[in-house]
Amino acid sequence: KKHFMSICVRISGPDPRGTKALSRPFINYTDTKGRDNGDVTFSSSGILLPSGLILTTATLLAPFLDPNKSDSKLIYGASIQIYHESFDLDTGNDKDGWKEVEI
Repeated sequence: KKHFMSICVRISGPDPRGTKALSRPFINYTDTKGRDNGDVTFSSSGILLPSGLILTTATLLAPFLDPNKSDSKLIYGASIQIYHESFDLDTGNDKDGWKEVEI
């Protein structure tokens, strides 16, 4: 029997003027070494469906969708990662860490 899995979803991308973070309470403007690099990172909970699709809130992705594309493409420099404590999407083995995914 297939089950749903809870995951953490994060999206990072360029925000040199800080406009994507307006009215957002939890943001991160620094890289892993604590430097402000002009990027912003948002995160939210999500669900990994048995089909491999990911369900998360649209407000997480909206600031990074390219307004000039009608097919839900991310802006240049944006990326999405998911995290599940003990699951590797490629091998099905236990493995901690973030996995990059595509829209």
